[in-house]
Amino acid sequence: MEDRDLVERAKAGSAEAVSRLVERHQDPLYAFLYRYVGHEADAEDLCQEVFVKALGGLDTFEGGSRFRTWLFAIAANAARDRLRRRRRENGRAYADESELARMAAPARSDPETVVIMERRDAVHDAIAALPPRERVAVILSTWHELSYAEIGGVIECSPNAVGSLLCRARKRLASRLADWADS
Repeated sequence: MEDRDLVERAKAGSAEAVSRLVERHQDPLYAFLYRYVGHEADAEDLCQEVFVKALGGLDTFEGGSRFRTWLFAIAANAARDRLRRRRRENGRAYADESELARMAAPARSDPETVVIMERRDAVHDAIAALPPRERVAVILSTWHELSYAEIGGVIECSPNAVGSLLCRARKRLASRLADWADS
């Protein structure tokens, strides 16, 4: 069953349709939020918060975009607000905590595993350093394979602007990850 059918049924009060929407979108939504905030517990909290907000506001969903696009837009705004609030409260973003977690992680003696983990961490840190709109565009394009039009629906810009954002983001990432390209 298509999302639009499930949304219509959910609007009509079908608990089964709501359950199927959550089941269908929970994993991609969590993955997006985790990549955005870099903190497991808050990604879980945000995931629940986004579903409560989205499902509670289904009547405002007009179907001009796909449900997934609408859901990711709500998630991007919620994640951005959470990071802003976090910075105001104690001056650190969640992505900074990943460094502490890596330092506390047990050392691995396998050199290949160490290199893989270091590369993964470098990519994570480079993405976390991107401006918010670029970060959202990269995550949605790379891991969720959304079209430029869908990404534009999430961050409220044209597909051409998405292309420009992704181009700038890729240049920033290439610059930050240049050392890894040589190894």
